[in-house]
Amino acid sequence: MADLRMTRKGLLSGTAVAAGHLMLASRAAAEAQMPSVAGPVVDAHGHAITPAIERLLADRGSRELDGRDLPAWDVAAALDFQARQGIRLQLLVTPDPGLALAPADEHPAVAAAVNDDLAAVVDAAPGRFGALAVLPLSAGPGAALAELRRAIDRLGLDGVVLPTRVGDRPLGDAGQGRVLAELSRRRLPALVHPVAAAARPDIPGAPADTVEHAFELVRCAASLLYSDTLLRAPRLRLVLGSGGGGLPFVAGRIAIADQALRSDLFVRPLRRLTFDTAQCTDGAALASVRAFVRSPRQILYGSDWPLVDEQAPGTWLAELPQDERGIAGAAALEAFPSLTRRLGTAG
Repeated sequence: MADLRMTRKGLLSGTAVAAGHLMLASRAAAEAQMPSVAGPVVDAHGHAITPAIERLLADRGSRELDGRDLPAWDVAAALDFQARQGIRLQLLVTPDPGLALAPADEHPAVAAAVNDDLAAVVDAAPGRFGALAVLPLSAGPGAALAELRRAIDRLGLDGVVLPTRVGDRPLGDAGQGRVLAELSRRRLPALVHPVAAAARPDIPGAPADTVEHAFELVRCAASLLYSDTLLRAPRLRLVLGSGGGGLPFVAGRIAIADQALRSDLFVRPLRRLTFDTAQCTDGAALASVRAFVRSPRQILYGSDWPLVDEQAPGTWLAELPQDERGIAGAAALEAFPSLTRRLGTAG
């Protein structure tokens, strides 16, 4: 494996100049374009294709992941995106939460390299980015917990990103119990991000993430429910990406399978989860999430940029009732409390 490590100093030297030139312009543009919403606009689901990921793509000779080619990314482009869309802060995650781009025996090293890159991006542009750590879950709970402690306690990242499955097992599998219990103990927020299953129906012409990601989120939520994970780890702060996929539609059907409990009682833990709007901003999809959750504060704005085309948050946030517009900012700050401190450091 090529050396995936890049020191924080090295990455900072390559991005700080661009970030510095863009900082004042980005902040002014963001404030000028800010939609009429409650609180600052926080993008709770953005992606960073950092140097460690770029080296993995180069080693493979392909930019494809889950059926799509990953675009180029850098700090300057991300700050430009924020300025165009009126975003004050973007929470970054790797596009590869399952570490599928690397062999399994390299997952601990790759996770550490990606997390070092993310920490360097956060440092390069104070107050404009937060980041979620990726964990080498396939390497077992010991390695995953060690990287969790390093990424949160030493690097100061804002939470973790979890894949919907680890290998051929869903996230609710007993093998992830220790990690989920630690997240619950720490009340550490975690974004559950879909990854395509290795064995999946072939739909010619459809990228894996187009259809399969929505069903992966349903399978993951069902595994967390049926395994009693949501009961054994009651302080878990989970955010399901992409509006939970098909979960709002099938949650009642999931509950019917347990004949010992009333459907509403069984599904209640799912309705307490938080959801983001990545690839979930069309009217029908967003309406289903709004109908499912108990409070609009359980919905976070997520752009999924640059993996999808830009869509200005103000165009659809402005159509929400006034008391629901907190999904643009206040709800994200509640879900990821350390982002409030990051906003206060903006220069």
